[in-house]
Formats: sequence, C-alpha cells, structure tokens
Amino acid sequence: MIVCEKEDVFGGPTAWSSGWTWIPRNPPAKRAGIVEDADAPHTYLKNELGAHYDAAKADALIEHGPRMVEFFERHTALCFIDGNRIPDFHTTQGAATGGRSVCAMPFDGRELGALIGKLRPPLEEMTIKGMAIASGQDLAHFLNATRNARSAWHVTKRFAAFAWHALRHGRSMHLVNGNALVARLLKSAADRGVQLKTGAKAVALIRDGKRVSGARVEIDGVMYTIEARRGVVLACGGYPHDPKRQAQTFAYTPHWSAAPKTNTGDGTGMGEAVGARFDGTLEAAAAWAPVSLVPEAGGTSRLRI
Repeated sequence: MIVCEKEDVFGGPTAWSSGWTWIPRNPPAKRAGIVEDADAPHTYLKNELGAHYDAAKADALIEHGPRMVEFFERHTALCFIDGNRIPDFHTTQGAATGGRSVCAMPFDGRELGALIGKLRPPLEEMTIKGMAIASGQDLAHFLNATRNARSAWHVTKRFAAFAWHALRHGRSMHLVNGNALVARLLKSAADRGVQLKTGAKAVALIRDGKRVSGARVEIDGVMYTIEARRGVVLACGGYPHDPKRQAQTFAYTPHWSAAPKTNTGDGTGMGEAVGARFDGTLEAAAAWAPVSLVPEAGGTSRLRI
C-alpha cells in the first residue's frame, strides 16, 4: 500500500482543522450512557439539509459511522475524546445537546519519530506562537486561567512543556485537534508498513476496462505508474483554490478559503477524466467557517479564522 501526498508535508486542511467529526450514536457517547435510536439524527439531517437530504446517504452515515469509530479504536493508533457536552449547531427538530461528536485524542508527536518532520504544522492563527490549544476542556482552562487556580496550573504546565518542546524539537510535540488526527493516522500507517510519499503528485488515473487499476504519479519530475490490486482512493479534499470549478458551483466568486493554496481539486479532475460525474448542485451542502481577510505588508492578505 502506498500513500502519495502532493505537498512536502502530510495533512492538508485536516491538519489545520479542529478535528471534530459528527458521528451520531458513536461508541464514546454510548460508553457514557448517551443512547439514542436512529430516528432523531435522521430528523435533524432532514431539517438541516432540506431538499438536499438523501435518505440512503444518511442511513450509511448513521449506521456505519459508529462502526468506523469502533474499527479505528480497535485496530489503529487513533483514539477519540467524546463530544458529549457539544450540542448540534442548530436547535431544529431532532437536535441533540451532546453525544454526536468525536475528536482525536491529543498525541505525543515524539512517537512519530522522523515522520514528525512530514506533518503539517497547525495553522499559525489558531496557535499561541505555535502552541495549539485543544477545543473543550483545554480551551476552558485557558479562558479561566486568571480566575481559577486549577486552570492557572494547567496553563502553566502547557506553556512549560511547549517551551521545552520548542527548544528540544523546534515545535510543540503536544498535538491536538486536526493535527493529532493526522499524526495518529500517520502513526497507524507507518506501523503497518504503508509507503508514505511526499512530493508525489497524482496526475492521472489508469483504467483497465471499466476498472480503475492504478495511477500515474510524478515524483521529483519523474513519472511513475503505480498499479493497484485492490483499488485507488482519492483523498484530495475539495476545490477551494480552483476558481474555474468554483464558478461552476457557487453563485458568487471569489470564494475565500483558509485551506492550503495547493488544494486545487486535482482529485475531481482525475475522476472526471475516467468517467466520473461531477455534481455541481450541492452549494447548500458545502461546509463553511467564518473567516476575515486581513491585509498585510507587501500588498498581500491572509485569512484569519
């Protein structure tokens, strides 16, 4: 098995994200005694998605999402913290006050060994000089550090550990949020002998009749053909920096995004080239986050979340 990453670091937008995943009826919630049938999350999805609600896809998420969490807990280095106190975004019918979200448990980056250098650092704007703060209890301690002795001690220890890590390793080794999620997946892949290639840009899929049988990948200017026995997975994210595709999908452009600039929708184009159909009617189902465009010196600008 091989993983080919276009950039020099692994993680993409996921390594910059909060790392939370909406999985109703997930195992951590059940272990805490939060048990619900499938009707409530189905109702919530119907109200949130409206005309875009797809019963088959909702069934797949609600049935197989918990199994996915259980699989990762049992077979990989991916462990989760629960979101049992995190409510759904909207209080529409079917909404829950908690128990439908999970996030990767913080991870010690030193366990990655040399691979730590291949992990995308967290987004600068979401850190304190490079130290990321986990949402949930960790963030609560930082917000209460001047009012609560226990929180002040927690924050002091976090800053002390960060200072030591920065001096010894050049970055924080206490990984949280999406950075912890990617790190745990990298650790799991490495433990199982998966070949992990950076600077490896997939440029085309190979077909054998109706079957996709591999991919052409460019590494250091050399084109390689990789044959797949069991399948090819396109895990390329969306197309936040593909203006042409944006114009086909969104009612207005430009569409600003905090995703890395190299996230240009390569996977979508490769899929279309072998017969896949792009559905450009899903604007209402796109994921959004509040950002502001801040001008900086030199006539450039940066997105701040």
